[in-house]
Amino acid sequence: MLYREGCDICRYWKHGGGDSETENCKRYPPVIDALQAVFAVENGADANSFAEDSVLYWAQPRTFADSWCGEFRLQVERITA
Repeated sequence: MLYREGCDICRYWKHGGGDSETENCKRYPPVIDALQAVFAVENGADANSFAEDSVLYWAQPRTFADSWCGEFRLQVERITA
């Protein structure tokens, strides 16, 4: 059986249903977005607690629908009768 592997059919890819060409990969937990962290500290945020104060500082990789990372798992939908 032949099939393709891509983010758009991967179980870890979160597609919001919009027309965005990129979405978040949920394979691993979010990490601190370094650029957001630097920006926050430069603008007066407390470096020891800013990450606890807002989800805006946490990020997951954004990928294109046709991207591929090597940890592909086919998305399977549960069908209930």
